[in-house]
Amino acid sequence: PTEELRVLLVDDDRLQLEMVAAMCRRAGFSVECCPYPEYAAKLISEGHFDLVVTDIQMPAFDGFRVLAAIREVNPSLPVVAVSARGEMSPEDFAARGFTACLRKPFSYGELTATIRRVCGEKQPLHTSEAPDFGPADPDGIRFDALTAYAGDDAEAARSILASFAEQTAANCTSLEGALASGDWATVRAFAHKMLPIFTMLGAAAVASVLRRAEGAGDPFPEALSADLAAAVAEIRKIVAEAEHRVGAGKVRG
Repeated sequence: PTEELRVLLVDDDRLQLEMVAAMCRRAGFSVECCPYPEYAAKLISEGHFDLVVTDIQMPAFDGFRVLAAIREVNPSLPVVAVSARGEMSPEDFAARGFTACLRKPFSYGELTATIRRVCGEKQPLHTSEAPDFGPADPDGIRFDALTAYAGDDAEAARSILASFAEQTAANCTSLEGALASGDWATVRAFAHKMLPIFTMLGAAAVASVLRRAEGAGDPFPEALSADLAAAVAEIRKIVAEAEHRVGAGKVRG
């Protein structure tokens, strides 16, 4: 039998870590999560991994610094970059030393195909098709997009939804504070951080406003600030529904 691939996931966003870890476990990979990017190289020096998947946009210690630190302890370990930004092409990431790149939000199939290609596996350990999402909520939100990749693991699905609710509520508070104080750089950073999840959820109106905010200049136009405030109110409704589902034990469908 093929030996289990060992993957180290590096991301300061715990929700993203949980979601990607659930996808990897479903594919039969062994996973370790590192929410503190500055410690990734130490984990690699102390254990065996077949590859690393690291986020790029991490304020305290970004993915380029993660790669540099890894190269000091292991010059040849494959490292895959994860980024929502469109400014850098796969060729740009390759030129910086990454083995491959993934664009958020990515699918189960994209993740597993990239991992297997990077590790030289032509055939999957076992085939697991991307799930068919159930019907969206009346307001169009697809919570299944967050939880479906946990496969049959109901506890993993519940944990992902609970993390989404907790982290998104905190992000909303930070975003509102930055908006009120005119801290446009922080508003852009949170818009960038939240955009992939709401794109995945199918919240088109919210995602559209976040996308405008991510690319806006200083100061934000008054109309955009008003739209952002309305989007945050809508996001809080989505969080409330997620909290209700977790409390009721209804994390699917």
